[in-house]
Amino acid sequence: MNYLIFFPLFLLTSCSSLVKSHNVNYEIESHFHEVKKLLLDGNQSYLESYLNSNLQNIHSHFYDDLAFNSLLDPDWKKHKKAKIKGLLADFAKNEQKILRTHNQIMLNAKINIEDTINAIPFDRNIKLIVTPIFTSGGTVRVREKEILAGVGSNIISKFSSSNLMNGIISHELTHASHIIHSDFPGADELDEWKTTGKLYWGLWSEGLASYGVFSILKVKTLDHVFGYDEYSTINTSFVSETDKKLAKKFLKIMDEKYIDFSNKGTMIRLKNWFGVESDVLGRNTPRSPGYYLGFRIVKLIIDSEDYRFNELLSLNKSKARMLIRKTLLRMLES
Repeated sequence: MNYLIFFPLFLLTSCSSLVKSHNVNYEIESHFHEVKKLLLDGNQSYLESYLNSNLQNIHSHFYDDLAFNSLLDPDWKKHKKAKIKGLLADFAKNEQKILRTHNQIMLNAKINIEDTINAIPFDRNIKLIVTPIFTSGGTVRVREKEILAGVGSNIISKFSSSNLMNGIISHELTHASHIIHSDFPGADELDEWKTTGKLYWGLWSEGLASYGVFSILKVKTLDHVFGYDEYSTINTSFVSETDKKLAKKFLKIMDEKYIDFSNKGTMIRLKNWFGVESDVLGRNTPRSPGYYLGFRIVKLIIDSEDYRFNELLSLNKSKARMLIRKTLLRMLES
C-alpha cells in the first residue's frame, strides 16, 4: 500500500506538532480554526473540499455512508448539500461545547498517543487530525509508512459521558495495530469486507479496540470505554444475564455476511449490532452492543490467562473465530 494525502491551501496553517517517541514519529493537527473560518466565510464549496480532502482520504469507502447515509438512502447524492448545511448549522449552534471538547482532546492527545505506543506494537509513524466537523467519533487508515487517524470533536461532544474523549485516540490506534499485525482488513479495504467479511470480524475488531482503551488508559469504569453514562455501573467481574442474551443471539449469526450494499436487511443488522442505537434485545439493549460484546469476549479471554492482549492483536481470522465461538459458549454456561 502507498499513501499520499494532499490538503487544500487554506489548511496549511493548521496547528501541528511533530514528536518522536519509541522510534515512532507522530504529528497532531488541530483543524478547529480552519473550519470556523470556513463557516464565517459561508463558502460551502470550500467546506466540501475540506471534507473530501481530509475525511474521505481517511475512509474513502465508508465516508459517504457515515456522512450521508448512502447505504440506506438511494438518493443520498441529492441530499448531500443539505446534509453539509446541517453539519454547518450544528457547528454554529454548538460551537462553544465543541470547542471545549476539542481543546480537551488536544490537551490529552500527546499523552494518549504515547501511552498507546508504549503498550502495543507500532512499526510506522502516526498522524492525528482533530477536527470539529466530522462524521464519526473516530476513524483510522493504515498506509505503508503512516497511520492516519481522525477524531471528530463535534461527535465526541454529543456523548453523554465526557470520558470518551480520553479513549477515542487509543481506540483508533489499537485498530491500526490490529490491522498491521493480523490478517484482518482495514475498513477501507472494502472489497474484502464485501466478498468474505463476516459479522465476527467486526465483533473482534471492535472488541480489541475497546479493550485497548480499557487496558492502555487503565480506566475503572466502562463509560470511559463506550462514552455513555449507563456503562458506568456495569460490573465485568461476572457474566450478566444481558451478556448471556447477547452471546446467544450473536452465536447464531456470527458467520453471516458483514456487509452487503444490495441487501437492506443485512445493512440494518450491521447497524443494529455496531451502530449506537439498537433493539437487538428490545428496549433493554445496551448502546453499541457489538462493541460491548466484543469487549466482554476479549476481557474474558485475557482474564482466563489464555492470551496476552498483544498476542490477540496478531491472531488470524480462523484462530479469532475459534476463540470467539468458544468464549460465547462459555458465557452461556456461566
